[in-house]
Amino acid sequence: MRLLVAMMLYGIPAPLVAQTPTLPTTVDSGRVVRLHTPTGKLVGRLTSPFRNTDPVVHFCRYPGPPCQGATDSTGIRSLDTAALLRLEVSAGTKWRSGAVIGGVAGVLLGWLAGELEHGFCESNCGSRTSIMVRNTVTGALVSAGIGAIWGSGFPRWEDAP
Repeated sequence: MRLLVAMMLYGIPAPLVAQTPTLPTTVDSGRVVRLHTPTGKLVGRLTSPFRNTDPVVHFCRYPGPPCQGATDSTGIRSLDTAALLRLEVSAGTKWRSGAVIGGVAGVLLGWLAGELEHGFCESNCGSRTSIMVRNTVTGALVSAGIGAIWGSGFPRWEDAP
């Protein structure tokens, strides 16, 4: 921490990420990628391994029916690497985010349901604490499960290595 403060106060130079050259990395074929170009975004599945030193990216339409090999001229597309601004690879889904958001909403809805249940109960109700805990935990678990299912439908993207 002191080193960081000293670097900020005294201007000790630190290497910047933009100053380091990018190393040639390979993205395996079959990976789902999102290609950013000046005109927009394209999503596809790589048909051959790609290195950032390659002149062309070859990919197949995604989502859609799989390409039928090198002879499927309607499905395989090519893009010059010079037109590529950024390349991202699919890194799973957003099920965790969905579960967290659903769990928080479930706690609030469960608490509200517990208040309503306790408020409308006239006889043989049990303690307010047990009603609140039961409804809050049940609401959180059910809503977190629904949120995880919902979030699994959305891809999570990471920059290509």
